[in-house]
Amino acid sequence: MLLISAYGWAYTALAGLELGVLITYAAQRSWRSDALCVTLLLLAGAAYDSAILGWGAFIGEGDLLLRLSYPRFLVHWVLVPFILVISARLADNAGLIVAASGRLVMQAAYLASIFIAMVNVAQGLMPPIGLDLEPVRFLGTLRYVGFGEPPPFAIILVNFFAICVFASMWKRRGEFLPALGGVACFLGNAVPASIAGPLPGSVGEALFLLGMLSSKHFFRHGGAADEEAPLLP
Repeated sequence: MLLISAYGWAYTALAGLELGVLITYAAQRSWRSDALCVTLLLLAGAAYDSAILGWGAFIGEGDLLLRLSYPRFLVHWVLVPFILVISARLADNAGLIVAASGRLVMQAAYLASIFIAMVNVAQGLMPPIGLDLEPVRFLGTLRYVGFGEPPPFAIILVNFFAICVFASMWKRRGEFLPALGGVACFLGNAVPASIAGPLPGSVGEALFLLGMLSSKHFFRHGGAADEEAPLLP
């Protein structure tokens, strides 16, 4: 008898891919780029999320899986808003922002990201909303889903902003993988979880992160680090 379902194994394979990419690039790339650091942290969160979703049924319903599920939501609340920082940094390094405004744009991106993250945490953990996790089963998998969460309008706007930036990078700099990854993330999350489960959204998010890692604009043109090859071939 299989310990987990085929759907769970698909999540396990996705977690392995995300972890493999994370280890590879964390070991060989420069950490001088704030955008790269955030991207790798998001990838670590995605790998953890995929692993918990894949092995939830094996762990079983109860306190252990419930406690392991809380970091999934915290990572989403805290780190996803910093896609604004990634997008702004890539746009600045790619020359899409007027040089004199680059510093101001980055400061605004940081402030907006921090503000959205604080609001997300407040809405998710504090009364009267709070985070109410309930177990949900789908095709042999088990996961905890948050009920009572407000609609993630801010996160949607963050992703929309990123897609617009990456579309501009495609048009003006010829980098198309970040934009395609953003579209894949949007389409994957548009598939109702009640029909296909959370896997399409998770795959879309992984493609989004891999698309961003393909960019050569994590470092400013003209710097020594900028002479390195793109993160993905």
